[in-house]
Amino acid sequence: MKTHDAELRVIKDLLRNNPKGMKITRIARDLAMNRNTAAKFLEILLMTGQVEVVEHGKSKIFIISRRTSIPTMLDRSADFILVLDQDMKISEVNDNYLKFVGRARGDLLGKRPGTTGLPVIGRQPVVEKIREAHYGADIRTELHEVLPTGEFYFDLRITPTTFNTGKRGITIIIGDITREKKSAISVRESEANFRTLFGESPVGTAVFDSAGELVNANPAFLRLAGVKTRDEIGSPNLFSLEGIPPGSRDLLNTGKKVRFESDTGFDGVKDTGAAPGIGPEGMVFDVRITPVKLTLGEQQAGYLLQIHESQAGFRRIIDHAPDLIARFSRDLKYLYANREIEVVTGITAGEVIGRTNRDLGIPPETALLWDETIQKVVTTGKPVSFEFPLPHCDELRWYRTSCAPERSGSGDVVSVITVTRDITGQKERESDAAQNRKLVEEVLSCIDDAVILVDSRTSTISFVNPAVTKMFGHSREELMGKDPVLLFGAGGSIPGYPANLTEISGNSEFCEIESRMKRKDGEKFPVSLLLRSICDDAGQTKNIVLVVRDTTGRKWAGEGNLQCTPWNPNASQYSRIFPADPFRHGQAT
Repeated sequence: MKTHDAELRVIKDLLRNNPKGMKITRIARDLAMNRNTAAKFLEILLMTGQVEVVEHGKSKIFIISRRTSIPTMLDRSADFILVLDQDMKISEVNDNYLKFVGRARGDLLGKRPGTTGLPVIGRQPVVEKIREAHYGADIRTELHEVLPTGEFYFDLRITPTTFNTGKRGITIIIGDITREKKSAISVRESEANFRTLFGESPVGTAVFDSAGELVNANPAFLRLAGVKTRDEIGSPNLFSLEGIPPGSRDLLNTGKKVRFESDTGFDGVKDTGAAPGIGPEGMVFDVRITPVKLTLGEQQAGYLLQIHESQAGFRRIIDHAPDLIARFSRDLKYLYANREIEVVTGITAGEVIGRTNRDLGIPPETALLWDETIQKVVTTGKPVSFEFPLPHCDELRWYRTSCAPERSGSGDVVSVITVTRDITGQKERESDAAQNRKLVEEVLSCIDDAVILVDSRTSTISFVNPAVTKMFGHSREELMGKDPVLLFGAGGSIPGYPANLTEISGNSEFCEIESRMKRKDGEKFPVSLLLRSICDDAGQTKNIVLVVRDTTGRKWAGEGNLQCTPWNPNASQYSRIFPADPFRHGQAT
């Protein structure tokens, strides 16, 4: 398509050099073109708002437009802006969007957004929103785009528009909010890291809301308060603390910190409502209150209270902590370690500063694990935990380390805090539990009756003894993780499970049932079935044990006649336990 950009540019340059304006005859003469051609070009410039005409008597004087044209306004905007005409085709697009997608204006003009395949406007959800706006709806939404050039977030506004000609169209305004969104995500991650450090910190720390009411307290704070749970503290108000200076609320509201000493204990806070203080009798603590803006769950934190033993108390608390607490630089060197480092490595805390784990003689594979984990925290900015064994005094001990990033004011990770705990006892208990399970399985393998363990959460089989495969003909692999209904004939009918599982688990007693079950080859056979729930320490049902005894040869009580006989004398209670199909598959057959 032929364009006249060169001729139009020459006419505009001529008018700029003659700011008082020019008649059409003079324009034609100076540019050596006939009057009709000049008139055609001036009409184009008038329609696009690039020139204006001023009437002087019967003469028309043409001057450079003193108004800002629509394309100029679009290009001055920091947003991406597109205008669609009444046919939903692109009629205007600003330079910012063209630069973003790397296209020329001619590639987009006259096309419908859905056919362009371009970011934002070419996405099907956005095309559907454009259709809604075409029928009069003013749409505003956010959009997340992952492009080869990076990850972006956009604020999208789609507005019905009426042009000067009276025709309707659509204006699409796309604001790049990537920086704001990523900042918000970074804040949330920082808050998550704070919660991790909050729980692991050996410093007594409590969070109060803007009204001064206690929101949360970490385990170290609870230990200093002489209690085990948050509820035992009661509801102390920050501004009722013993020793808090007058006017502290006003000072905190200006963004400043408040610091004071207190020697009051928490004894009897919940029962008497006494003002809370800190620690055991005779100890003086340094209390520091900092105004903060944190979201913890659904609550908004306003103040952070930290308790330090006065003077060198903070360092003494860490030094005497049972866990190994250390700080590492980005290049994997110790910046600080408490006294527990000497117990683990045999090297004093002062001697480890400026050295790496490899320098301390830690086994190479363990040192490599530490180095890789610390580097991962530095790179990702996220907390990481790991476990490792370490020889100690002619025995192998197990440790769990939690690592969390420390950030500078600009948000960069500058160091990594680690808390290492000896979990040898826990590992030994886990090993004992595994050995006990193995022993139980070996014992059950010697039993002639079929024993099936069902996970009450998933209603699937989690264990079968060898007698099960012999009785039913299914292999162990065919049963593990399956719904036990496959063993109960057509419809899988057996009364009482799991519709009344809570009642069974509440009694924690045996219940005996006579029923029919089905072998792999389809044969049905009579059985005596014993059920019992297994509960955890909290009384919650974890598993159901089914003991199946093949009663073939015994006289069957009648087709469909199911009997439930509890082993507990309280028989009336058990007559109601099995009114429905236990596996949610129809009625008894």
